[in-house]
Amino acid sequence: MLDNAIRYSKTKGTVKVSLTRNRDMLTAKFADDGIGIPAEELDSIFERFRRGGNAMDHNEEGMGLGLPLAKAIVEAHKGEIRMQSRLGKGTTVVVTLPAEQTGTAPMHGAAGTVAAAKAKAGKAEAQT
Repeated sequence: MLDNAIRYSKTKGTVKVSLTRNRDMLTAKFADDGIGIPAEELDSIFERFRRGGNAMDHNEEGMGLGLPLAKAIVEAHKGEIRMQSRLGKGTTVVVTLPAEQTGTAPMHGAAGTVAAAKAKAGKAEAQT
């Protein structure tokens, strides 16, 4: 999220990152004043290999896998990811995760998290 916020910000733009805890939930917020995402593209922004038209115009790098992978990782940890954006004004991504999970099998390091996210992303592709 932070990489996208920086990548799609205006020159000398602002990126704000915050982390808060409210009882049993952690919330990470990434906000930029960058190029924004057209409203009609927000519903499909978490699809694999999907890059917004203005993102392709702004930056040639990327294959459209970062946001789907991030969503799969967040959901593998019983969390939620939301995005709000205004074209030309910027984007805010909010990730909410349980602060503590009890009674669940632990994920074993980053490799386990990435493997679980890839498996989940693969299932979503197979269903479409």
